[in-house]
Amino acid sequence: GLEISRVKYSKFINNEITDGTYALYLKNSPQYNEFIDNLASGVEGVYVASGEYNNFTGGRIEGSSCSYDLFTTDELSTVYFKNTNFTESRDICFYNTKTKFVYNDREDIELWLITNVSSSLILTRKITLWSKAIMKWNESTSSLRTLKYNISGLFPNKEYKIYNDTDLIYTLTTDSFGNLNFTISINGEHSITVKYGNCEEVITSLPYTIGKSNTYYCMDSNLYIPGQTAISFSSGIQNSTLDCLGFTIDSDDTTNTYGVYLTGDATINNTIRNCKITDFNKGCLLYTSDAADELDGVDLGGRRI
Repeated sequence: GLEISRVKYSKFINNEITDGTYALYLKNSPQYNEFIDNLASGVEGVYVASGEYNNFTGGRIEGSSCSYDLFTTDELSTVYFKNTNFTESRDICFYNTKTKFVYNDREDIELWLITNVSSSLILTRKITLWSKAIMKWNESTSSLRTLKYNISGLFPNKEYKIYNDTDLIYTLTTDSFGNLNFTISINGEHSITVKYGNCEEVITSLPYTIGKSNTYYCMDSNLYIPGQTAISFSSGIQNSTLDCLGFTIDSDDTTNTYGVYLTGDATINNTIRNCKITDFNKGCLLYTSDAADELDGVDLGGRRI
């Protein structure tokens, strides 16, 4: 593997490290290093003995024994992992209560989850949804542990509901910086959900097709798409809501494009809410013969419906 000792301000980019007990081994306080789009695979993916402000972005980290082995005894030891592939379950090994795992599953927003545990633990995690409107991940432990979560980057001064599986366990309000803190005791496998408002599905990229009836869709950031229609309701969708939460859907003035496209005689009783739609040929196309669809607080930027 690759041993990083006392190194500062260095970059390691597009490397494939698949041999050794530790694919990546950080020790003797390496600082301010960047690990970008690396494949690290071994008995243990990355072993962190010490270090401050080391950043892992992209790529994939996995280990047959432990993907992230956090063998740190210093609370100041900090490694930031961003979008390092949690599409499959990954094991995170916590050495003690001072150990923390700092992770962001997306590179386009600053949405961070910090996890601490009540005692040493191998935690198995799989992330299923990562947005400011809804965060959802699965946790699995072999024995009872209390997990402490700190989330930063959510919507500021907003109320969120936290679920353990289907049980509502907290209703909390973020501070002015979008921070939220809570603890959950876990034994076995559980699904953790942090949800804002009525949101059930989240639109994070365009183009996007709304394909479920009776469902509340949200955006969590401004989105841009050149030369295409942005959001389409599938024919026959009923009683669903698109809530942009005040964010903008923007384009480049291409002809025959729509910010929101909704057609079909059976596409009825849908709501488009709190959207700012700019620089499409038409902001919205509502084309049905019998549709009680609703626009609520939608700014079309002077464009037509």
